[in-house]
Amino acid sequence: PSCPGWTVREVVVHTAGAHRWATAFLQAGPDSKERFIPDVSDAPDGDAVLGWYAGVNAALLDELRRHEPDEPARAFIGRTVAAFWMRRMTQEVSIHRWDLQNSLPDGAEPLSAWTAADGITELTQMQIPLIVGKKGLPEALVGKVIAIEATDTGDRWTLRLRATGGASSRSAIASGSSGAISSDARAGAAGTEARPCQA
Repeated sequence: PSCPGWTVREVVVHTAGAHRWATAFLQAGPDSKERFIPDVSDAPDGDAVLGWYAGVNAALLDELRRHEPDEPARAFIGRTVAAFWMRRMTQEVSIHRWDLQNSLPDGAEPLSAWTAADGITELTQMQIPLIVGKKGLPEALVGKVIAIEATDTGDRWTLRLRATGGASSRSAIASGSSGAISSDARAGAAGTEARPCQA
């Protein structure tokens, strides 16, 4: 239901593609200029896709273990540190685990409160600025303020929507105060270990 039109296989293959994407960026090193398009054409049909995914996931974990969290790395946002991919893949697996379980009659087990809160931080500090930077902001939203509060953890996020200030996701991540959208949630170095403000 949360991925309309997708099959279980498509969600699994999509997640594996994200793993190969992260693995390729990490293997290429911080100075690479490649953008990478993950190849998942070898994904088998039927139940065999699960064993195939397990192998792709194991390769990602092996690569992640080769890097210290603060080691320089590269991502689709530009130069960053390896912790960026540790966090990004945690969020990728967590949300698609939820998607897959949500297709079952009993629904999905919730994400842990910390993982969900960190996902909102990533969304507000990295994903939304990237989207706005590419697509722009409707004039009716310029100057609007969006407040989000997690009732289980008490964490809060504030987004101030701006039409100007550049579309640099990196500056928005690093400072929390520039770019097309600013976030009051405070980030760690390069936004890789960002935690939302405590209430």
